[in-house]
Amino acid sequence: MKIDWTGRQHREQKAAGLPTEPTRKHGCLGCLGCLGIIVIIIIIAAIGSAIGGSNNDEKKTDDKASSSSSSSEAPKEDVESELPPTEEPKSEEPAPDDPEAAMKKEVNKALKSSGANEAKFSMYEPSDDSVWIKFQIRDAFSKKGMVKGAQLDTAGILDALREAGVPGSKILIEGDVKSSMAFNFAYSPDTINSQDWGSLEPDSVWALSDSGGALPEFTN
Repeated sequence: MKIDWTGRQHREQKAAGLPTEPTRKHGCLGCLGCLGIIVIIIIIAAIGSAIGGSNNDEKKTDDKASSSSSSSEAPKEDVESELPPTEEPKSEEPAPDDPEAAMKKEVNKALKSSGANEAKFSMYEPSDDSVWIKFQIRDAFSKKGMVKGAQLDTAGILDALREAGVPGSKILIEGDVKSSMAFNFAYSPDTINSQDWGSLEPDSVWALSDSGGALPEFTN
């Protein structure tokens, strides 16, 4: 088909009353394109608004949950503050030893420190308020060493009695060797309380007794 560049054919057809070929209109297509762009922008804006609204709803939900949690914890603090303070259990102090038990404890402590065996305690016969203390004399390399050890142990017993208190009107101290008595001396409370027995010479411990004595075969 030959293109009529000059428009001559079109003018001749129009003059003859013949229908001419409709010209193409591009304006509508341009409008449709603009309309499509506007629709797309509206859709994008709607999606963004929906996402933003969802985020705001979630934030409000979180804030509401946090506020609810805080409000639910508050009464707990109030309840705890209203509770009366608990009292700590009072520690019970041990009852002090009775005088006789304290005396026995101190005497055996003195004997143990020198290496002697624990003493035996009993009431003197015939029955009165005198206390009989019997202990085993320690072994030594010589009889003289045994005598000196017995005198030192007697001094330890007397000092223990002076510190703990004399429980009777008289103290009888007996030293045994293999269950046989080697000496027996009596001391009154006044005599016991008058001396620092540990500072004396060993021979003076028996010499200051109120009564009693040692067997010759033990001292000689």
